[in-house]
Amino acid sequence: MTKRLDRNILVLVVFHFFEYWYFYLVAIASLVVLHYTQSMLPQMAKELGDTLISNQSSSKLVLPFIGFAVLIIIFRTLSRLFFFYPARVQQQNLRMEIFEVLELAHPDKYAQYNDGDLYQRIINDINRIRGLVGFGLLQAVNVLIAGIIIVPKVIDFNASFLIAFLPLILSIFIFMALVYFVHPYIKKDMELTSIVQNFIIETYDAKASIKNHHAENSFLEIFDQHSERQLSRFFKSHLARMFGGPLIRLGFGLSLLGGAYIVWQQDLGATSLIFFSSFLFLVLEPLMYMSWIWIALSAGIAGLNRVQELWRDINKKEDLSWAIGQKPTHPNFKFWDQQIELNIVKNSMTVLVGETGCGKSYSLKKIADILSANDFTYSFISQEPYLYNDSIRDNIFLGQKITDQKKALAIEFLELFGLDVLSENTNEILDIEVGENGKKLSGGQAKRVSLIRSIVSDVEYIIWDDPFSSVDFLLEKKILEKILQHPILCKKTFIFSSHRLSTVNYCDYLILLDKRQGVAEAGDVKTLLNSESKAREFFKKQMV
Repeated sequence: MTKRLDRNILVLVVFHFFEYWYFYLVAIASLVVLHYTQSMLPQMAKELGDTLISNQSSSKLVLPFIGFAVLIIIFRTLSRLFFFYPARVQQQNLRMEIFEVLELAHPDKYAQYNDGDLYQRIINDINRIRGLVGFGLLQAVNVLIAGIIIVPKVIDFNASFLIAFLPLILSIFIFMALVYFVHPYIKKDMELTSIVQNFIIETYDAKASIKNHHAENSFLEIFDQHSERQLSRFFKSHLARMFGGPLIRLGFGLSLLGGAYIVWQQDLGATSLIFFSSFLFLVLEPLMYMSWIWIALSAGIAGLNRVQELWRDINKKEDLSWAIGQKPTHPNFKFWDQQIELNIVKNSMTVLVGETGCGKSYSLKKIADILSANDFTYSFISQEPYLYNDSIRDNIFLGQKITDQKKALAIEFLELFGLDVLSENTNEILDIEVGENGKKLSGGQAKRVSLIRSIVSDVEYIIWDDPFSSVDFLLEKKILEKILQHPILCKKTFIFSSHRLSTVNYCDYLILLDKRQGVAEAGDVKTLLNSESKAREFFKKQMV
């Protein structure tokens, strides 16, 4: 099935229009009534002027203006509401599409995107797509309906007035040309904004790790350079807007003077200028917004291109031909400069150990690739899992149907993982908002929420990369004992990586990895740790 993010901008907008046609039917009807009502005002204003000039009573002529004002407010509001709401729904749909794929994708697929860039693409760039779909569609239809209703009325009164509209129309097209000229800078501005955002995020995340004056000075210099470049791109991308406002006002003024000249030349009377200027004001909004459609289009296309870059990367099919047909109990893959085979026992806990940088995380990814290639279900929690700016409930049950059994299991482990401190009422914990990437939680709490997400998922294999690094030994003991005793979880196959002997002691099988030897040692945990083994020597050095 084709996803929304697989479509180009034109197809995306057309499909969106037909998907929510009933909203747009009401919105278009509201615009027709709005413009028809507004188009009656110039003639009414002229008649009011003629009445005042002839010193006749005008009180009866004033009252209809009040009624028309009420109608204009109602139908203008309805048209905006029924155009903007579907765009908001589309925005949510696009985000959910990319979130669902991100959840299943291995972190390596989006490792090249820093936190600031991910935030920029998923939040700000999708906002720009929403702006194009909502604002762009509204104003495109607005211009079309205004032209169909207003132009014939102007021609019926005096076709010469159409010439007076030319300066305003010309200024709009010059504005659109300026927007087209600065379009390349819009995407560059987005990219540099991502870099600056990431600097800000890293400042808060890593401030404690900046140990000396020179390191901090270097950081500030780089940040200053990127900020200056981003400011330059921002200025260039907004040049059209800076010149557009005065340009359109100039065009409006020239059109008004042109209309006054026609009134004077043809001796049409002062109230005819009221008639013309009223129509000039009516066409100003749709024409001015027509130029902003171009801005929304430029920003929307640039935003969609950036979101689709991320979309393509996380959906990119890896060449897993090497993994097809492999049994998950005997994964075989290239490890450094050699081929290795691991022994994974089903319905048990296997732990990968070894020195930092030896390839434990890499091996877990290869195991996940083999599971993917052969249609086995699994949950992979990396060392730094991502939490979405949503509630704990939605982060735990993302993409899953919430059953009473799953909810009870989640609450059980929320308490066990020590997350019940977040609220006195356990049920209220699920409603707590975690912030973007779990910023409202501590690092350890965010990691534990991700582990619970894995626990409640309907999968055969659970793969955790260094899961208990932010958990104290007593809590780790409770968690592992609970998993081993749980009637559902004890039947799943767990594969960990770890540096901790406390984790290894609760596992069934151990695989010691080494850059040079590949699998340096493997076997039953108790047997290896109670004999003169390489694994025992590894942990003995670690304790020293």
